Amino acid sequence: MMPLRRLQNEHFDERAPTWTARYQTNRSFRARLGVVGGAVDAALADTRSARVLDYGGGTGIFSALCAQRAALVVCADRSMAMLTSGAINQEATSAILAEAGFGGAPGRVLRVAGDERWLASLSAQFDLVLAIAVLEYVEDCPGLLLSFARLLAPGGRVLLTVPNPDSVLRWTQRLTASVAPQQPSRWRRLADQSFVRMQSHGSQVPWREAAAYARLEVDRVDRVPLGQTGACQFVRPNLLVSLRIRASV
Repeated sequence: MMPLRRLQNEHFDERAPTWTARYQTNRSFRARLGVVGGAVDAALADTRSARVLDYGGGTGIFSALCAQRAALVVCADRSMAMLTSGAINQEATSAILAEAGFGGAPGRVLRVAGDERWLASLSAQFDLVLAIAVLEYVEDCPGLLLSFARLLAPGGRVLLTVPNPDSVLRWTQRLTASVAPQQPSRWRRLADQSFVRMQSHGSQVPWREAAAYARLEVDRVDRVPLGQTGACQFVRPNLLVSLRIRASV
């Protein structure tokens, strides 16, 4: 069997050319942009001098949003294909953000190819660390959050999303992934759910335990809907989590 990390890399490299466009064409991605974008807006509302790390940022749509509001934005991802696609499609990214209600003068994004090893070597401090749909693909969640905590400036926060294991959609995905065939050309609808098999923890991400290990306290947890209207508003497959350095007693 192919190692999990290699499967992940191939999965995201293959999807890199179309990843940004999904935030315009895919209902789930549009909902993610709306909810996470609103949280980013709130986190950066009071300062123009913030430093932001978008870890696992992919093509960098949230990096671009942060760059409209922050002084320094670093988009780090281990997929060079994702980073390259984001750099090529900056105009499309700006248009998608404006259409979603996040208009603003474009800012500069520093794109870095790196994984947890690069993160461990970093010595900068950030006011906001983003990890959007990242932890489910990371085996060592406590180690990752410990690195985040080390990089947080005083008063800084971590914003992350993880699967909501109690969602009906996540339960269905787990069931579908377990029986999905390996030939996407014949069974594309089922095989599309096979990405669940590439998640180190599936929908059971141990983020609370990891946060406690890193001495990060939970500031807020919101259940994020799949779509904003109709029946889909009741299907909340993700959690949006805000973490801060635990106050000393």
